[in-house]
Amino acid sequence: MSINIGLDIGAVSLKLAAIGAPGDKPLFERLAERSESFFGATFPEDSAFAGRPLVLSGYRRLQGSPIQSTFDLLKEFYEHVPERAVEGIRVTGSGSQLIARILGIYFENEFRAIAKGMRVFHPEVRTVFEMGGEASKYMRLEPTMKSEYLGIVDYETSGDCAAGTGSFIDQQASRLLYTVEEVGPAACGASCAARIAGRCSVFAKTDMIHAQQKGYSTDQILRGLCDAVARNFKSSIVKGRQVTRPVAFIGAVAMNDGVRDALRQAFKLEESDFLVPELYSWLGAVGAAIFEAEEWRKRTFKSIHQLQQHAASKKDFAFSDPLSMSNVVLLRDRVKATQRQRTNGHRIEAYLGIDVGSVSTNLVATDVEGNVLHEIYLR
Repeated sequence: MSINIGLDIGAVSLKLAAIGAPGDKPLFERLAERSESFFGATFPEDSAFAGRPLVLSGYRRLQGSPIQSTFDLLKEFYEHVPERAVEGIRVTGSGSQLIARILGIYFENEFRAIAKGMRVFHPEVRTVFEMGGEASKYMRLEPTMKSEYLGIVDYETSGDCAAGTGSFIDQQASRLLYTVEEVGPAACGASCAARIAGRCSVFAKTDMIHAQQKGYSTDQILRGLCDAVARNFKSSIVKGRQVTRPVAFIGAVAMNDGVRDALRQAFKLEESDFLVPELYSWLGAVGAAIFEAEEWRKRTFKSIHQLQQHAASKKDFAFSDPLSMSNVVLLRDRVKATQRQRTNGHRIEAYLGIDVGSVSTNLVATDVEGNVLHEIYLR
């Protein structure tokens, strides 16, 4: 047995890729059959890894606990694969460096890991668009002068702001009571798009409120949100750089048909020049596993139980005392409770106040003395 693992630990999710020797194929097949958390994949026949088994984990959210989530995933993997059979583990992604230090394993640059996975599965691709939960990336690949090996000739990534990423879409969609999985089909079914800002979550929220007030449907607002993400990617990430075809769109946001169509239209790409790989969310993990398999060395990484011990030790952190309400003035306690006035069917002089907020609309009718006659709360 000769198994190498790649872990892609991002800001929102965790993915695992494991590459075995040809003789490990029955083991990997049993793993995919017995566990709902893993599934098998196949290397292209013309790649150097053709014939070697590949197994991937399902998309798994970190839920704010990358260390515990990584431990749980590896523990589940080791329930089906002997730990002694694993020769190496390599991590990549924005949340992986702490895991690398705890386990004493190598950290791989995200761009290199993605490029490696792309070279193996889609060597024809020349430009990569990646959208994850926290960051977006642009990468251009070209063959080197001396060989057909694809090298990174240009790249860019988003800054600290998460506008235009998966978390941005998730946040704005939740305001409309949509799950992130429902955004794509809803956006694709809209007849037109509302104009939504994509450079800032605050501005996007304001534009969405205005669009609702103007009578746009939620489908039209979601389509506008997808268009905003595409415009932001083009202006803030690509920034006029060369986009050589064919283009691959990867990352968790590649699941979103609305963003997929908006990106293709923003860059004026034909469907034949724009592809979403089957392993759109796993190429980074696969690339890390390939690097580990190619750069074999004596096994030195620590037991995964180091992760559990590290997570447990953090529970002893000192915390501040809970905030006290002793010095807080609640204005609602100073307002005298009002009794609704009875009109007995007679017409009286009254005033109507309307408060249109980001998630609700409030209406209240009062008499000339300010007594509440009736109120309505709409979400």
